[in-house]
Amino acid sequence: MTQHLDPSATVFDLGEKILIEEILRPLFNPNRERNSVGDDCAAVEIPSSSFAIVSTDRVPADLISFRAGVLDFQNFGRYLGVLNLSDLAACGGVPLALLFNCGLPKELLIRDFVSISAGFQQIAVQFGAKVVGGDITSSLELSLSATALGYVEKDRMLRRAGAKIGDTVFVSREIGLTPIALDYCLRREQYEWLSESERVQLEGQFNLIEPEILLGRKLSQSGYCTSCMDNTDGVGQSLAELARESNCSMVILHDKLQLEPLVTRAAMRKNCDPIEFAFGPGADFSLIGTLAGDWTRQRAKNLLGVNVHVIGKVTRGSGVFLQSGDSIIPFNVQGWNYFRQTP
Repeated sequence: MTQHLDPSATVFDLGEKILIEEILRPLFNPNRERNSVGDDCAAVEIPSSSFAIVSTDRVPADLISFRAGVLDFQNFGRYLGVLNLSDLAACGGVPLALLFNCGLPKELLIRDFVSISAGFQQIAVQFGAKVVGGDITSSLELSLSATALGYVEKDRMLRRAGAKIGDTVFVSREIGLTPIALDYCLRREQYEWLSESERVQLEGQFNLIEPEILLGRKLSQSGYCTSCMDNTDGVGQSLAELARESNCSMVILHDKLQLEPLVTRAAMRKNCDPIEFAFGPGADFSLIGTLAGDWTRQRAKNLLGVNVHVIGKVTRGSGVFLQSGDSIIPFNVQGWNYFRQTP
C-alpha cells in the first residue's frame, strides 16, 4: 500500500480512481507492463490450436464461511480466485489472466480492501495468472466477482458430456468434509465436540483449498478422461449433472466409499445417513468425472501420477444410483440452492 494512505480510512474517503492508481495498479501491475492494468482492455496471447476458455463467478458478502468468521478478508479474496480458477481446472485449462470486479460499500475500510486484493493476487500468482483489470463500483453490500481466462488445446478440452457406458466414476478429494464444514459454519453450537485439530481441518476446507489445475492438466493430456466438472454445489449434485449431460447413469459403489471417521461421526450426531450427508451441499473444488473403461485407484496413480478416488461406474439409464451388494437404489441428493440459501 502507498505509505501515505491511511489504512483506517474508507473507500468512500479515497474514491475509485485512487483505489485503482495507488492500490490495485501497484499490486497487480507494479512494472506497468503493456497489455495489463492501465488500458481499457488487457491483451492476452492464446497459443495456436487452442481454445480461449473463460468463466466468471461471484462471491457475496453473505458467503457462509465469511459470515461465520472462518474466512478473513484476505482469504475472502483468495477464495474468489480459487472459485474462478477451479472452472479452468475442470476443463483441463492453463490459467492466463483474471479480472477483478468489486462492488464496495462506502464504509469498507482501506485495510480490508487491501487484504481482499492481496488474497486475490496471491492465488493468481501461485497458479501463473495475471490480474489484468476489472471494475470497481459502489454497492450496498460487499460483492466480489471475477472472470478467469485461460486456454486449452482444442482436442484436449474436458467437458461435462462424454461419459460412456462402462467408464469409471472418480472424485479427486475426500468426500464429505466440506458438507460438514458448511454445516459447522451454520450451526457452530452443534459442533462443540470437535477437537481443535478437527476444527482446524474443517476451517481449512475454506481457507486452504486450492484449484485442481495440475490434475486438470494431467487428465486433459492423458486422453483417458471422458467427462469432468468441478464440485461447487455438492458431489451428489455434480454427479447428477454429469449423468444428465452424458445421457447415462452414475452408479456409486458403496464398497468403494471410504468416508473419513469425522464424516461418519458428524452424521451420527445429526441422526442422518453418512453417505447422504457426505454427498450433500459443499464446495471443495474437487474434480469429479469419468475415466474411460475400468480403473482402480492404483491404476490412476500409476498412469496419472496422482491419487483419485474411484467411487463408481457408468451404466445405461439416467440419474444417480447407490449400489450396496445386489441392491441398487436411486440416490437423489440435492446440492446447494442459492435462492433457498440453505443446504
